[in-house]
Amino acid sequence: MSKRTLCATTALMAATWLVPAAAAGPAPLTQPSPNAAVDIGSLPVKDANRKFLCNYGYALSFSGFSSGNSTDSWNVAAVPIIGTGKFVNKIVVADSGDHEAQYGFYVELLENQSKSNRPGRVIFSAQVYPRSIRCAEREVPIPPTRLKYGKTYWVEEFAAIAFYVNATWQYDKKRPNEGISQLRSCGPNGCRHNAWQAIPGDYEPYVRVK
Repeated sequence: MSKRTLCATTALMAATWLVPAAAAGPAPLTQPSPNAAVDIGSLPVKDANRKFLCNYGYALSFSGFSSGNSTDSWNVAAVPIIGTGKFVNKIVVADSGDHEAQYGFYVELLENQSKSNRPGRVIFSAQVYPRSIRCAEREVPIPPTRLKYGKTYWVEEFAAIAFYVNATWQYDKKRPNEGISQLRSCGPNGCRHNAWQAIPGDYEPYVRVK
């Protein structure tokens, strides 16, 4: 897995709530729901730097043909957040907004596995669909969820199934890198999850909860 400057998807979205599943592979494609993720405006960057900043992120990819005889592989990025004891009902991520991944990407909120200090059980999962605005923060609504004070949670992002796609999760230059990534694959003989690794670079992907 590598940090790539590919102005790729994460253009923008209608969020469809998915039933959290224990399946090893990514969830199947669903149709957009009437509930749309909110475009809260382009990131506050100067025009001369916009192209660079839109591409400056961690590349998420999905490669495969989604058939019984193929091996599909995709990488997942995760960023830790610390609960404040308050309820949250929005997850905000920042993405390049290009149209290479026509089915968008997934955003998930997960518990922390205390023994491994890595992402655990999925609390909520949303599929975010492409829209026209580029280089923007994406505000994904979730049911009100109380994040316990001082407890670690994770926000994950990965590209949706669609043959070969890419999405760029933009970096947050205000926060040091605590993000991690994992390569996953599924084929005729089962599924495999590689070990989590630190995302290379000085910054972690952008995420906020509100």
